[in-house]
Amino acid sequence: MRTGIYLIFCLLLGLTLGCESNFEDVIDSVYKDGEINGTVYLNDTFTDAPVVIAPEATIYLTATGSATTYLISTTAVSDGKFTFSHQPATENFYVVGRFKNKEGIQFEKVMSYTDFKNEPKLLLEPQYPGGKIKVKAVNSANQPIFGADILLFINQEQAESIAGTAPAGQIRQKTTNEKGNVFFYDLPAGDYYLAGKKDLLVSSPTAATVSQSNVNSFTTVQTTPASLTLTVPTELTVTVRDLNSDPVAGATVYVFSSRTQAASIKTSSPTAIGNKMTDKKGEAKISGLTAGTTYYIDAKATFTVNNTAQQRTNSTGPVSATLSQPVSLTL
Repeated sequence: MRTGIYLIFCLLLGLTLGCESNFEDVIDSVYKDGEINGTVYLNDTFTDAPVVIAPEATIYLTATGSATTYLISTTAVSDGKFTFSHQPATENFYVVGRFKNKEGIQFEKVMSYTDFKNEPKLLLEPQYPGGKIKVKAVNSANQPIFGADILLFINQEQAESIAGTAPAGQIRQKTTNEKGNVFFYDLPAGDYYLAGKKDLLVSSPTAATVSQSNVNSFTTVQTTPASLTLTVPTELTVTVRDLNSDPVAGATVYVFSSRTQAASIKTSSPTAIGNKMTDKKGEAKISGLTAGTTYYIDAKATFTVNNTAQQRTNSTGPVSATLSQPVSLTL
């Protein structure tokens, strides 16, 4: 060990000490009596996770600020504490800590020996690779939501499937922590869409962009996390199309409370609890409904075929639905 230190310092100190110096003189010029004691922690500011101790982190004493070339090293014990048996003779040294978690993420911190002496603890910070997106999920009162599923998409239409019972097309999925946060990393540069869901709570998709500088940096992430507000839906979206899959404008969409009530669609005055006319996209958004309740949906429109007016309803009859998913009807 001491021979290794001597060879390293012959290179580092070069002309100052020289390889012809007496071995003990070199050691004395590098070290002085006394231990170095400290504690090492993991500080993941990306996820806002609590600061925790880092047992088995490796701590280096180095003259260059890098752990690649170092004088001596030690390993933290179970309570995060570590000890070097010698102190450096001058202040021109650094204390470097490194730790790799079970996901393979490297945590690292470089401190000048002077700063370390003033406060002998190392807060190791993560080096997440690739593009990074931080997300915060809140409710309508702006309170964080724990345990929400946050899905990452590359297509807005796919992101809108979050309203259904089985969202599809997501490339990543994570669950929020007690602060309502999730963190995606190792992403290519580009545009993404985020959506969240928990029980009856659903968010609308939110766009997020990963820049190339974000990809190239271990430390760059959005200054403000992408925010998702999860609320209980009170609106049902119904799309009406004809047999050619073209949107039907001007169709009347009816909402019924039971299948028996829905049979009144065939009458001139259906006994519905709500109705609305479709727009030019064939869509009708019906509000004032209750989440978790099953409704029966049908629509009626008049078509002209061979100069004859025909009144049509959904080809397969009333559709049962809740507010968790949009409804499509074909007339």
